[in-house]
Amino acid sequence: QFLLSLAPPSGANLFILVSVLLSIFLVPVMVTRSHPPPIVPTPPMSLKRLFGISHAGIVGCFSTGLINGAFWGMGAVFAQMHGMQPGEISVFMAVVIFGGIITQWPLGKLSDHIDRRVVIIGIAFATVLTSIGLAYSGSVENVPILLLGLLFGMATFPLYAVSIAHVNDQLPADEFVSASGTLLLTYGIGASFGPFLSSTAIGALGPGGLFYYTAVVAFLLGLFSIYRLWMGNTIMPEDKDGFIAVPKTTAVSLDMAAAVISEEQDATAPD
Repeated sequence: QFLLSLAPPSGANLFILVSVLLSIFLVPVMVTRSHPPPIVPTPPMSLKRLFGISHAGIVGCFSTGLINGAFWGMGAVFAQMHGMQPGEISVFMAVVIFGGIITQWPLGKLSDHIDRRVVIIGIAFATVLTSIGLAYSGSVENVPILLLGLLFGMATFPLYAVSIAHVNDQLPADEFVSASGTLLLTYGIGASFGPFLSSTAIGALGPGGLFYYTAVVAFLLGLFSIYRLWMGNTIMPEDKDGFIAVPKTTAVSLDMAAAVISEEQDATAPD
């Protein structure tokens, strides 16, 4: 994000720079001597079946796509319409990402010990509050907006991982990878609609429309999660799998995690 101030955003130099850096960063990965985990083909899991297993988890993944897709697509537009210069826009986007890093592990660990739906509800309504704050920040100086952006990232970004963990609690370990592909698809569908819906909100309501939109999505998620908490089954902490901060880009991480767990079990098994 901080590279945004190195060249005019209207040109191609920034795209070329990022492409070069990505190519350089791939070199250590390609020359490593570590062996990747074996990828075993797994049949896909239908969205209907996964929704039947975990209503709250699926809706949480879809809502994350709607919110995150909107922010990645229109967050910089919001900052520009607020009057920020390219350097300030890069700081705003970076601060939101940093907020998500701060709370990823603590909220995940908290969800290991209490009902994950309670954590999802807390995340949803925290997102509502921070979104409303950002939506009403049109006449506020940049420093308070950065603080609100930090809080928005802290509230919003862990939602996907907690939702996935809630789904995995109700699946046997050999179905994690099949489910993760469907969960990624669910997130991707939401992320594809997010920029369109949020840009429509911005056109109708001004720059704050982005966060009015995220507030509405998060509020509906919170209400649905309360309903599922009331109507659904409760999973005891001892029956949960440990939280893993899963990225939204690949299901291979679950294969890697399973390989590490298997190695640890083999190492601690009695002779």
